[in-house]
Amino acid sequence: MLAITRSGAVSWARMDRENVLCALDQAQLGRLVDWIGAAGKDDAVSVLVLTGTGRAFSAGADIGEAETQDERSFAANTALYQELARRISSLGKPVIAAVNGYCLGGGLELAAMCDLRIAATSARFGLPDAALGFSVSGGLSWFLPCHIGLGRTMELYLTQRLVDAEEAQRIGLVAEVVDDDDLLSRAGDLAATIAGFPGCGVAHMKALVGTFHETLEAVLADEEERDRACFAHPATRERLRTFLEARRARR
Repeated sequence: MLAITRSGAVSWARMDRENVLCALDQAQLGRLVDWIGAAGKDDAVSVLVLTGTGRAFSAGADIGEAETQDERSFAANTALYQELARRISSLGKPVIAAVNGYCLGGGLELAAMCDLRIAATSARFGLPDAALGFSVSGGLSWFLPCHIGLGRTMELYLTQRLVDAEEAQRIGLVAEVVDDDDLLSRAGDLAATIAGFPGCGVAHMKALVGTFHETLEAVLADEEERDRACFAHPATRERLRTFLEARRARR
């Protein structure tokens, strides 16, 4: 149900409940939480990539499961979505969503938590929650306005409209659109490139992006502290030395 593989410094997770459009039940959410936790502790992993199978990245919550849940078990699902949001946000490693096909409801929440989104031309994004009487969880009310603005967020939520890949790129929801057949190779290339960077700078830049809502003075102080830490890190020093040696050699 969650196929996890490694390619160099990249950890891949593929949601493979294809018969239910990769719907997210409690077991699948738990597996995703465990994957993020394990990858975060693995020093050999620098970047994570999440994708779906077949016609969907994820069509959202497993409605069949929701039908039989009581309030306690439903709350447990919400807690798992929120734990995913916390773990991805605090993880010092980038998480890339390679979005294929339908990305709806909880699937959109999952994609929005990630640091980068690449979409196949088949990707379709939407929020059917309101029509079913649900609100959003997993931090979507924070992440989605950050990505596309308050007005577009409310429009998607209230109209139930599906957004295709081209529009998703235009409004800033995804960074890039590629042919379906090229999605995984492009995500892999991007992940490998990022994995080749010194981890200190990547981790600190990811953390700083999340501070935009703070006051300028707090951000400036945080930037100073983190930049000094990056400068002192051995991997950064080595990368700087290599860069300077190559530049001298070109003179």
